[in-house]
Amino acid sequence: MPEILNKEAGFAASGTGLQCIGDSVVYFATGMADTARLFCSYDRGKNWIAKNTPVKSGDSYGIYSIYFWSETEGIIIGGSWKETDYNKKICYYTADGGDTWINRSKGLGGYTSCVQGNEKGTCIFATGDEGTYYTLDKGQTWQMLSERSYYSITSK
Repeated sequence: MPEILNKEAGFAASGTGLQCIGDSVVYFATGMADTARLFCSYDRGKNWIAKNTPVKSGDSYGIYSIYFWSETEGIIIGGSWKETDYNKKICYYTADGGDTWINRSKGLGGYTSCVQGNEKGTCIFATGDEGTYYTLDKGQTWQMLSERSYYSITSK
């Protein structure tokens, strides 16, 4: 395992900060430290690497949920349960397993504790303190579905 950063922790907000894909790939996400990271294993957890992400981190900030629809393509999401209306650096998309990230926060209201979607990533839902949203274009645009606060969703 890579060395843990000072104050680094995983959030249990929705139970979706850990994901297995196929029979070998495992991802889990962290926050609280100076950097929010995505931990990756491509051999069923025998070896791990940690990839830095641009999600705002520190105190109550970090990645709260991840959703990958393939071994390389997915979304990470989070924010802060203390400052729920912060929405600048809370959602990012990757097409290369977390080597590079594209900000997909625009349109989200703030702290989001869960992201889930269909098996191709063509319909994705995100929910948290500031409401529930959906995207049909992998987070390029988000539409509000409900102003109600939920903390967990499932796509099953």
